[in-house]
Amino acid sequence: MSATDSSLPPLNVPISELNFESAMRRLELIVEKLDAGQTPLEEAVRLFEEGKELQNHCQQVLNKFEERINTANLATSDAN
Repeated sequence: MSATDSSLPPLNVPISELNFESAMRRLELIVEKLDAGQTPLEEAVRLFEEGKELQNHCQQVLNKFEERINTANLATSDAN
């Protein structure tokens, strides 16, 4: 989907159920659409809000993975 499409299709699942890659791709599409500068104000605000939700979701996913990596590193260093 290019930034010139009239609108992004609605999500079929809650943002909280998206994997990291799907959420990032959706966020990238929103950024492309907003950067194009052709989005009506009401839709731009809606997309901005969705983008913030996607950003928060991605950050939560990254935080969980960072915690897992830190836990694995601690377990490895404790074993040595």
